[in-house]
Amino acid sequence: MNSEGLLLLTNSGDLARFLEHPKTHIARAYRVRIFGNVEERMLKLLKKGLTIEGISYASIDASVEQKQGANQWLILKLYEGKNREIRRIIQYFGLSLSRLIRVGYGPFSLGSLPPEGVWEVPAKTLYNDLLTLGYLKKDEKF
Repeated sequence: MNSEGLLLLTNSGDLARFLEHPKTHIARAYRVRIFGNVEERMLKLLKKGLTIEGISYASIDASVEQKQGANQWLILKLYEGKNREIRRIIQYFGLSLSRLIRVGYGPFSLGSLPPEGVWEVPAKTLYNDLLTLGYLKKDEKF
């Protein structure tokens, strides 16, 4: 199963490191379709954070967006983005993941961008958005 959705491309290593580093606490938002029943206990454990096979996962904001028969759509907001984090967590709860769509990353969101669409963000706009949202301090550079 492949992931889909928002993809950020940059030729700046400094920007990439800044956006990915956990200390910046930049939210990554996902729509996730799972097969199975999400219980309130799962949502509480995600919010608290958990450890699976020795790997600690920080707090994840999770909510059920929609139920469709045996499937449910979840909205997950996380701040770490460890490799295969969502897949491992869903599997830990005995659920099956059938779609994983990144819909947001910090100030960026899919919005109405069409499939295979591209939106170039001017450096000044990017800097101002990160500053306005509190990810950067005034005069801080990446």
